[in-house]
Amino acid sequence: MKPTAVAIRQTIEKKIVKKTLETFTELGYVFSVYDGGEQHPVTSNIEEAMEQIFAVDEAHLHVFSPKLQEEIGTSNKCSGWIWFVMGNDGWDVICDYTVGLEEILKPVEKYIDNIADSL
Repeated sequence: MKPTAVAIRQTIEKKIVKKTLETFTELGYVFSVYDGGEQHPVTSNIEEAMEQIFAVDEAHLHVFSPKLQEEIGTSNKCSGWIWFVMGNDGWDVICDYTVGLEEILKPVEKYIDNIADSL
């Protein structure tokens, strides 16, 4: 049975979100998902964050740098956010993000470009 367009889009969205989470965890970041109703606890658990993100149509991923936490002496300082919106074309699941994360997101952008070029 051939996968539907929706199934293909959802697969693409999940790959991109997972790549984003992996990119941040590899750099030592932790994150918290805001799903529009609840701010989930800070974690580095990719599977847990994926479940929280894909339980809703859109979610914000707040990222926290451990180095920044040490420098300013608080665990409340968010380094930036990424806004995921599901249900469009798949490759555009990252709807917006804070400019301070642009450099970190370059490998993710390259990954997205490769996906978009293959469609």
